[in-house]
Amino acid sequence: MPTCLGAFISQAIYQSKLKSNHEIKTSDCLKFVDVGIQHGEETKDGFSWKNPGEVHIVVQLIKTYYRHKTSASCRLTMHNVQQSKGS
Repeated sequence: MPTCLGAFISQAIYQSKLKSNHEIKTSDCLKFVDVGIQHGEETKDGFSWKNPGEVHIVVQLIKTYYRHKTSASCRLTMHNVQQSKGS
């Protein structure tokens, strides 16, 4: 993962024990999108949480991105259920 993202996760979650070594060193590779509360609420799904409204927005953003770009993209979500159901 890009070092800027790895450093944040390391400090916030792993007491700075996670080390990233990646060719991407700047934060311009990251985009954060606040989809707003009008796009649904989180509901419990097993041991995780999901928000179908957020999943829909992320899928639409990825589709739009791939229509206009040729480089690779990835998504990061804190909810395992959203990641698996958004695929």
